[in-house]
Amino acid sequence: MSITTPHIHLQNWQTFEVEPTGEKNDVCDCCDSKTQHHWGFVHFEDSTIASYFVRWAIGLPDHGAWFNLVVGQWGNDADPTKRSHVALEFKLINRGPNFIVRNSSEANQDFSEIASSGSLRDDIIGTDLAPHIFAIIDAVYMSENMKDIRDWSQ
Repeated sequence: MSITTPHIHLQNWQTFEVEPTGEKNDVCDCCDSKTQHHWGFVHFEDSTIASYFVRWAIGLPDHGAWFNLVVGQWGNDADPTKRSHVALEFKLINRGPNFIVRNSSEANQDFSEIASSGSLRDDIIGTDLAPHIFAIIDAVYMSENMKDIRDWSQ
């Protein structure tokens, strides 16, 4: 599988703009807890480089969170065949925040309408793509709408 992040030459999360576009509450499939969902886009310079979808059980840091990215080409002329899904699980380990790249199939969400492929952990870890994915995730994690998750490690 080929995953691309168009013309990103910097890996500093502060160079990205996070644009939240929606949120909703739901119920967790595994524990029936109240769940928060947030989604939006990540931009670099004048281009959209990813969409993000984050979900977590409210008030349950031990439950963790899922950060899903759809990376690749965006815009009026782009289609799902030019995008891929990347799944990361967020967990507190020794009260510190940690992101674990997972196979897309483990995310328990379907992104097939907006991404033609899902990634495997080995597609990301140890590749040139890893610093870009982690920079995008850091930008989303540090955005204002993720404050509840950041507060877990306080």
